[in-house]
Amino acid sequence: MRSLFDFGLEGDLIDIRSRLKSTFGPGPETRPTLYDPMDALIRSVLSARTRDEVSRQAHADVRARWANWADMAGATAEEIEAVIAPVTFATDKARNLALALTRIAARFPDFDLTPLSRAPVEAARGWLQSLPGVGPRTASAVMNFSGLHQAAMVLDTHVLRCLRRLSVIGPKATPDSAYELIMSAADRWGAPDLSELHWLLKRLGHTFCHAVQPACADCPLKGRCPSA
Repeated sequence: MRSLFDFGLEGDLIDIRSRLKSTFGPGPETRPTLYDPMDALIRSVLSARTRDEVSRQAHADVRARWANWADMAGATAEEIEAVIAPVTFATDKARNLALALTRIAARFPDFDLTPLSRAPVEAARGWLQSLPGVGPRTASAVMNFSGLHQAAMVLDTHVLRCLRRLSVIGPKATPDSAYELIMSAADRWGAPDLSELHWLLKRLGHTFCHAVQPACADCPLKGRCPSA
């Protein structure tokens, strides 16, 4: 597929990032030790289709309820659901978290996921995606936003919507196919570069490129966007 800006896909991504930085400023400073990988995993699972403030509170409630991940792994799905009840699809998420914690304990009894940083990125992402309730977005978030600090693009709903409207990816591109396309073009980018691109596109989605009634007239990419 021809890319929108005709600079080649990597050039397009660079141009998008540059234009958005002119509007939003550079992405937040990358702090690879901010989240423990397990924290990043739990936060990301809870955040799916849930408002940020709700998922943040649910994560805080989880950390307050269980002293460590081993204790949480001993909880039933019903006990987990009672703690995370405000998030969307709490029953499914609780069941998936209970199963995922059991599988993690079998491979990493101390719940330290740091060894994943020494595996090939896609092998580590693949293992994470084998966990119940963990899809491409969550696997990439654990790899990129945690202390693992690996190059993996996080494609959430807002980012995918913006990329589709910009014709960077096709209108029917799946999260997996979109990920492969972006990563093949940005194969020289590091974790901070991909984290910043994610942050900028998410800001675009929140600020201008809304799912309903996008504010195209004010969008910093309006002159380049076929959907404007």
